[in-house]
Amino acid sequence: MQLDKTESFKLLKPVYAVNFLNDTFEKSPAMKDEYYHYYKIVNIKDTEKQIEGLEFLFIELPKFKPQNRVEKKLHELWLRFLTEINETTEEVPAELLENDDIRETVSYMERAAYTKAQLAVYDKLKIDTMTATSMLSASKEEGLKEGEVIGEQKKAVSIARNLLQKGMSIADVSDATGLSRQQIEEINL
Repeated sequence: MQLDKTESFKLLKPVYAVNFLNDTFEKSPAMKDEYYHYYKIVNIKDTEKQIEGLEFLFIELPKFKPQNRVEKKLHELWLRFLTEINETTEEVPAELLENDDIRETVSYMERAAYTKAQLAVYDKLKIDTMTATSMLSASKEEGLKEGEVIGEQKKAVSIARNLLQKGMSIADVSDATGLSRQQIEEINL
């Protein structure tokens, strides 16, 4: 759903599966303080080969110990998000929406709650908006180029007029400005 049919796969952004565990995932003593685990999919026979753009994050909530006031606040906000927000939530508390990451997550959740029909309308609107934005940008670029051409032509005409007033021949003015003999004769009238 990230791309329009005509867009290149190189534009795809990575997909992350974020998993919050209310349990201990890594139980070894060496991992007793490690709460964040980052996995990629690798080929078992050739571990140098991996599937790009699909990655998994596991966060063990019992092991996460905030170190300062900012981390404690963020920890509290995310725990509130995980425990208070569900499919019956109609209004998200304002203090959760003050955090950019949580606000973005809420928007993803809202989208995930759409029916297939709503999602089709949402995606069509998104594609139509992207198309309109692209067309507007292309039109603006084209207009700027046309404006530059017109500006250069006006400049050449002004120079030609000055050269003609100084008595230069039509052929010499044509060579100097790049204007055709006919264009210069029209200026000279």
